[in-house]
Amino acid sequence: MDAEKEVFDLLRSSDDSIYSLSQRSDDGKCLYFSECHGDLNIWDERIGKCSTQWNLHEHRINSIDFNSKNYNIMATSSSDGTARIWDLRSISVDQPKTLKKVSHKRVVQSAHFSPSGSSPTTTSRDNMVGMVTGVNFDHTSMIKHDDQSGDSRSYFREMWGWDDSHIFIGNMKRGVDVISLTLKKTIFTLQSPHMSAVPRRFNAHPSTVGMLAGATCLSQVYMSTLG
Repeated sequence: MDAEKEVFDLLRSSDDSIYSLSQRSDDGKCLYFSECHGDLNIWDERIGKCSTQWNLHEHRINSIDFNSKNYNIMATSSSDGTARIWDLRSISVDQPKTLKKVSHKRVVQSAHFSPSGSSPTTTSRDNMVGMVTGVNFDHTSMIKHDDQSGDSRSYFREMWGWDDSHIFIGNMKRGVDVISLTLKKTIFTLQSPHMSAVPRRFNAHPSTVGMLAGATCLSQVYMSTLG
């Protein structure tokens, strides 16, 4: 997008749906996106085409995220019931090898690294939030969370806050669960009489610690201030 000219350039047109896309913060020339069944493509603006394609999952990839401290480390989530961590420097086309696999019983909607990059989390329609810890992502903990929204088009995704201490995720009671990494459980729920719909997507204010925005499927956005 060229903001001054108010125009967009079409990079790719495909008959297949694009389910997720992301960019590394250290490389504004490449776009990582997923289409088809488990394929991940890297579009390189410098050559005007996809430079690389890997088949990383058995089904579609729902999210792509990069480690903020090491952009070669990437996390993907998939409808095949897994989230996986990859080292981009050692992925081969023929036999991609994962650093870590987190298995759920149903579709995994998202996998996101914590701000420090040390603790990825996952959300799934199996009513579990996964937390991965350890120097080499050795340990996985599962935390109960109600994700039975009854609507396959809409689902929850977790979001880290301003450090590695808590993640935020909506619940079916029109609240926001706050999960502690240390205790590995929900420690309290943010609720308000003004919140008339279920919040499903969140974003933390980049400079004001404690200010949280949440969006619903009914075109509503809520602002919360954590004390």
